[in-house]
Amino acid sequence: MKCVNLCDLLDKKVFSSGSLERLFQMPQIADAERICAGSYFCSRYFLEMDFLQQLEQFVRQHDLSLTLVVPIISEKDLLAAKQKLDDLLRQLPVDEVTVNDVGMLSFISDTYRITLNLGRLFFKDARDIRMRGYYQRTVHPAGLDRLEGYAKHFSVGCAELDAVSSCLQLGSDIHTSIAIHYPYCYMTTGNICKYASIDKDISKKFRPNAPCSRQCQRIYETYSPKTEEYTLYRIGRAVYFETQLPETVDGQFERLIYFPLRELTQLRKEGDGY
Repeated sequence: MKCVNLCDLLDKKVFSSGSLERLFQMPQIADAERICAGSYFCSRYFLEMDFLQQLEQFVRQHDLSLTLVVPIISEKDLLAAKQKLDDLLRQLPVDEVTVNDVGMLSFISDTYRITLNLGRLFFKDARDIRMRGYYQRTVHPAGLDRLEGYAKHFSVGCAELDAVSSCLQLGSDIHTSIAIHYPYCYMTTGNICKYASIDKDISKKFRPNAPCSRQCQRIYETYSPKTEEYTLYRIGRAVYFETQLPETVDGQFERLIYFPLRELTQLRKEGDGY
């Protein structure tokens, strides 16, 4: 199954400008069966999602399945996030939820009858494209050893991995579906957003989980050393690097999750002028 990861990329302008319609006409996107919406890394983005009507209309129009992605929520935002989650599940045709921490996994399992996925933040393996020797090794993601334990207690649909190396050893004894994010692997993330500080007074910059105007929807950074072949991308609260789909040992990926950063950025430039 091919999915399109639109987490941290969607806003009202993507719908009103027609960028999303054009995105799903592209050959590498057109065969997708599912959309992932929400956020992996930012609770502020999750709380301020205000395009529910447009998203519902789009997925129904294109006969797409919808996965809601819930980030790790800070304690001060937890009650608001639970209310937002309830609103989203009531208003959107969501058939599965991806969670990124055990607390939310347990809460949703106890509160709703819905399939749950273990998100990419469950898998904390070292990842750094700058360390070529490490990246070229065969790596067994450590979190996979606990996967069957989660599956015994929760309704787990799949586990989402990143391409932390060029070859991943999955394990032949794993019965849960494995998904892979590509062509970008997240390298690091945190609670302080650089972009949220853009228009703030110097005394209020760089605060954890600070309120923002979603400046991340209008800007991202790249870093490309002249002597290296890699590029790093700062998108919202996370830093990514671009890579290829990894090879696999003892298993295969049953779900491919595509992050259309380059395509959607170009379409937004053409349609919105930024």
